[in-house]
Amino acid sequence: MRYRSVVGILLTLAWGITGCPHASPDRTSDVLPPSPEVTASSPRSASEVACVLPIYQLDDVRQRLLPASRLTSTAVAQLVRSNPQLPAPFRDYHPYVALSALDTVHCAAFTLVTVLYQSEDCCEDLYYLTFAAGTQQLLDWRQVASRGMDGQWQAEATLHRDVIGRLVVTELVDESEDEGPTYYRDSVVIAYTISPQGHFRSTRLDSIRTNRTRTIQ
Repeated sequence: MRYRSVVGILLTLAWGITGCPHASPDRTSDVLPPSPEVTASSPRSASEVACVLPIYQLDDVRQRLLPASRLTSTAVAQLVRSNPQLPAPFRDYHPYVALSALDTVHCAAFTLVTVLYQSEDCCEDLYYLTFAAGTQQLLDWRQVASRGMDGQWQAEATLHRDVIGRLVVTELVDESEDEGPTYYRDSVVIAYTISPQGHFRSTRLDSIRTNRTRTIQ
């Protein structure tokens, strides 16, 4: 299955084993990941795969995750030992959070892996990681989207592809300093692309803050 094979890819990167299949990244709009019942396509050469960033909607991904997609603490620890520059959710992995492998894309110079971070307390983050082709060497990473709620903070994100093929993320963050009716909303739109060498590029397309007032029942 897609999710099981993707976990194998990430374990491959951690332990230096080769030969796992990969899933196709061919999504042309803000379509959601296929259901777990859909099997991964047969492997194709790097020249046949367009190296575009896969698109997810976090709420749908969360509902479709299989237990087999969750990374073990052993695998994550091995990745961190090889790549100490990984972000905090990898370095501080513990039983109250989960890192789940979603997808993998083989490109000519790198392998792209997408990982969902989930905390029981508050939130979910979507990470894109690139590794040098056929190795466990981390090239780059980027946290591209967040959602969740924690006290006076609340966030939602939507992803889509624009007409020139960029991954565009719109994130709405509501936050207040107390539990009163007044809060502010940050709306940020960022476009992401990836270089042929596996490095992420981002362009802020829009950013606006508005003051708002909740209706108190």
